[in-house]
Amino acid sequence: MRISSINYHFKEALKNLIKNSLFSIVSVITVASCIFTMSFYLCMALNLDEILKQLENSIGVTAYIDDSLVSEQVSALKTQLEDMSHITEVDFISSEDAYNGFISQLGGSSIFNDINPEEILPRSFEIEIESSRFRSLVIEELSDIEGISLTYVDVTPLKNINKNIRYISMFLFIDLFFISIVVIMNTIKLTVSNRRIEINIMKYVGATDWFVRWPFIIEGVLIG
Repeated sequence: MRISSINYHFKEALKNLIKNSLFSIVSVITVASCIFTMSFYLCMALNLDEILKQLENSIGVTAYIDDSLVSEQVSALKTQLEDMSHITEVDFISSEDAYNGFISQLGGSSIFNDINPEEILPRSFEIEIESSRFRSLVIEELSDIEGISLTYVDVTPLKNINKNIRYISMFLFIDLFFISIVVIMNTIKLTVSNRRIEINIMKYVGATDWFVRWPFIIEGVLIG
């Protein structure tokens, strides 16, 4: 394509944008609205998915320690747990720590001041797992370790909710995508239809198809 032709096409595109300013504004608003709607919904879906993932990963496992184990055995057990695959952190919670946490939840009530924490609250390990994908595997391995008993929350319903939200989000995003394409195509057809007389005149004087198309392509790029 010659330089003179490129200059002509750019001039025609700019002239048409100014001449048909109403349709140009409508095109800009239409495209911007479609992109904004899709982007907003995609951001909402991705953020919700990330929140649910973090919620799954934040639900750890509590391992209560057998009362018969002495301090050295507890330390060795803690080291063993820390060396296991997919376990990121192991926190030892003494009976006193569990008691203080319980009292703080009650707003510092003095009702249980005469109670010995070691008699009612067992020692425990708070175990954080690398990802919810490895949760079942880690729980199975922990169940085979002597000296601890496990308590944990079943995150299967949460996983199912997350999975359903992903499917719904994917379906709605694809639906919005095709709706946006249809709306943009109709806007383009409306713009071209508005200039059909101008296009016919250009064709009658011998303009090629691409000579007619280039100003529209450049307009589309500028509007986009």
